[in-house]
Amino acid sequence: MPKPIHDDGDTCFSTSSPSSVSPSIFRTPCLGLQFQEPQLASIGPYHCTKNLPLQQYKYSFLDSFISGTKSQGKDLRFYVQQMMSLEWRARRCYSEDLSMSSSEFVELMLLDGCFVIEVLRHV
Repeated sequence: MPKPIHDDGDTCFSTSSPSSVSPSIFRTPCLGLQFQEPQLASIGPYHCTKNLPLQQYKYSFLDSFISGTKSQGKDLRFYVQQMMSLEWRARRCYSEDLSMSSSEFVELMLLDGCFVIEVLRHV
């Protein structure tokens, strides 16, 4: 099992030594299996083009998340800048090259991240 590296910001996981780098996010190996395809919402770039039932709520969840942090001086611009600074590291976690522009990828990561946080907050 790969061990997370917390002190090296340029890698996702290491298998045996800190210098070996491996992606940690893969497509499922058995494409077409019903349980492996997202049914309500996609998280991440692999299924983001599918029109799933909860996709339409992601912007509302982003607004809700940001509303809760505005008093700390953290607005949408703050989070976009943070995601832009993490883009390269996040892209390296995927096993495939992603054919998304920088702005598309940053928007996706921010929307999906806030969506997950807000869903977990309300469970």
